[in-house]
Amino acid sequence: MLIRLALIALLSLPGAAFAQTIVDGSSIERIRQIMSDHASNVRIRTDSQGNNYIAATARGWNYEVGFYDCIDNADCLSMQYSARFDTDGSFSTREIMNWHSDWVWGRIRTVEDDVILEMPVYLQYGLTLDNFIAAHDLWLNVMEGFTEDIGWGGSAPSK
Repeated sequence: MLIRLALIALLSLPGAAFAQTIVDGSSIERIRQIMSDHASNVRIRTDSQGNNYIAATARGWNYEVGFYDCIDNADCLSMQYSARFDTDGSFSTREIMNWHSDWVWGRIRTVEDDVILEMPVYLQYGLTLDNFIAAHDLWLNVMEGFTEDIGWGGSAPSK
């Protein structure tokens, strides 16, 4: 009987250990904690509609992470990184199309003479911690590549 109980306990360990390494949209605070190891000034904010989002800074640039299809600011199905750059309309439609043809990850759009860089991440079934960190690092690389492509490098802060 003891051997049977020990075997059952042993077989349940890998599943429990695996469950602890999954990152999903169940807790915005957990995502903030993970991001804090890779960005600075990572904080949860609330917009005018009562929705939580994360504001952060990395590699000299400010960005936000919005959460979508949530229930009471939890159990979110997706999140989206975004950074807004004040380009005063200097980034043309042709440059946007060229950028999109060169970059697989991320998308850009214009709003009121500004350029918004975005990258969504689907969270519904979760990502391993390593995959979540890789997605975050990918966002930072896309953001850095974009700022280099528009000629800003690390010289100007995003909004």
